[in-house]
Amino acid sequence: MSALLDVKDRKLLEVYTDNAKLPIGQLAKMIGVSREVAAYRLKRLGQKGIIRKVVAKIDMTRFYQNAYAMFLRFSKLDEKYLHDAIAFFAQNPYFMWASSLSGDYDIGTSFLTRTPADLAICMQSVEQQFGKNIRIDLFPYEKEYKNTFRGAVMTKNIPLSEALIIDFTPEKLARALDTNDKTILYALSKDASITNAQIAKLVSLSEEAVRLRIKNYEKTGIIRGYRGLIDLYKLDCQMYYIFLHIDNLTGPTEKKFETFMQQHPQAYYCAKIIGRYNVQASLWAKSPIHFQQFLNELRNQFDVTNFKSQLMFAESHHTYFPPAAIMDADIKKVDDFFAYKDMV
Repeated sequence: MSALLDVKDRKLLEVYTDNAKLPIGQLAKMIGVSREVAAYRLKRLGQKGIIRKVVAKIDMTRFYQNAYAMFLRFSKLDEKYLHDAIAFFAQNPYFMWASSLSGDYDIGTSFLTRTPADLAICMQSVEQQFGKNIRIDLFPYEKEYKNTFRGAVMTKNIPLSEALIIDFTPEKLARALDTNDKTILYALSKDASITNAQIAKLVSLSEEAVRLRIKNYEKTGIIRGYRGLIDLYKLDCQMYYIFLHIDNLTGPTEKKFETFMQQHPQAYYCAKIIGRYNVQASLWAKSPIHFQQFLNELRNQFDVTNFKSQLMFAESHHTYFPPAAIMDADIKKVDDFFAYKDMV
């Protein structure tokens, strides 16, 4: 990683990944460079694909009551079948993440539902798509412990912001959202670099009206922040997905575990789940030995009674706002806009 990023790059990414809407002057001051140098470095990191894009992190609990992790094992699999399977999850309006895996599972996914009927729709669609060529394991989420890329680029051990941590206990909306609100939020969740002027054309409002609506989403917590998505694979990292069952994961033990994961730089995502495992986490490592060092640290501090690890390949789908809950919004217009924008 050090061969690809210098200290200034890592400082920039450390700040930018969870604060991607900071004014360029403030970002430059925080990393100790001029505005021009900060802008140049951001552009270069984007061109290299290290910064994939900037997205608004929508508080999903304002729209959905439940979240699930789903893992699939196919009885028969080839490259085309895997490609088509990933495409299925990317196009499904309930699914927010999908990645190919190596190990007991072939694909890992996560999705959101509002009602038991939504869960039935999701499960039926998967069964209809893949038939008998599949084994499914499903784990409801309880809460997130950690969700940040900062650990992979941190230049010093400082407390992580909790602004992007989501508790899967639904909250009520601060106010009712109309179709324009939902369209704006969907557009920002796809690519927050979209301008207010571009959004205004999509929803037929003035730029000022769009600006005020976005400010209100931020004030009321519907938008929990703006994330610069980092492609850790471009930093020569190996990615792992692990499942754990930790005995007595309540009270002081849970707090100790949460602190351990939040402070450990190799963990970039961690959540409490329900099932035969009670924790899932995403990790980066420089090598299998580096990964094993993390496991040794973990097992020396906690009573891990069940464990499974998977090598994780490139994420093929990642959104903070799958559109199933807002199908009355003008989703197609937003998708068409970004499809055209990417072509030109």
